[in-house]
Amino acid sequence: MSRLVSYSSSDSSDEEEHKDTIVSSNEVSVTKREKLPLPAEVAGLFIDRSVQSKDNPAEHSGRLRSFKHEEGNWATLVYALYSGCEEDHFARLQSELFRCLRPLEFQPMEDYHMSLSRTVTLRHHWIEDMREMLRTSFAEQPSSCCEVCGLAVLSNDEKTRSFLTLTVSCADDVLESYTSAVDKCFKEYNLPPYYKPPLFHISIGWCLGDVTNLVSMQTKHRMQDILNTALSEDEELQYFRVDTVSMKAGNKLFTFHTSAKRSCEKTSGLGFT
Repeated sequence: MSRLVSYSSSDSSDEEEHKDTIVSSNEVSVTKREKLPLPAEVAGLFIDRSVQSKDNPAEHSGRLRSFKHEEGNWATLVYALYSGCEEDHFARLQSELFRCLRPLEFQPMEDYHMSLSRTVTLRHHWIEDMREMLRTSFAEQPSSCCEVCGLAVLSNDEKTRSFLTLTVSCADDVLESYTSAVDKCFKEYNLPPYYKPPLFHISIGWCLGDVTNLVSMQTKHRMQDILNTALSEDEELQYFRVDTVSMKAGNKLFTFHTSAKRSCEKTSGLGFT
């Protein structure tokens, strides 16, 4: 009403004053109307894509991204879980191996799996098609029984991180068949294949930088002895079955089942790589 009072002292005509009154009334009704939130699907259309996400290593224990973050690209990996990490002996084995590597500071992994692909970037609108292709491919693959047989210290392609790994073997080249199936699906989108020749492994610890040449042969032999003792005491550490394969794309997780189960049979150990 204060606005209407201010207009009443002007020299405008009664008609103009009446118009002001109508406008003011409309403005009041508009301000009282609550704003409805935009649906997430619509709001996503108005994201400022010129703003790039900045990588802050301090938020990830000093780790750097293997590739630059881009809007719409999802980091994607195909892998099989390692069930042996659920055993009490696994934590003890991990601690003993980390002590052997001092003064290098190795940290536990967030999860324990055997990779069947490189980590690649997948466009968001490709995810469902890739999921269906992998589901179809692994439905034709047999399950497998894998054996932990050795140790290796490896680095990533960028040489920014090193990994303490358990090497894995499997009879009848089943794991090679798995990676070939993944490679075939990846090729449809011009994504890189798995490493040739493949070294199947489970990363159990990491540290910053490339330290592959800093671990002495004496240390490697000592760690192999520790591993052999642990495996002889607990077969659940040594053998694990692969009945399902997973694909993680960003925060999306998909699981694919193999065709038939197999019984576990012992393969020959390979030692330290």
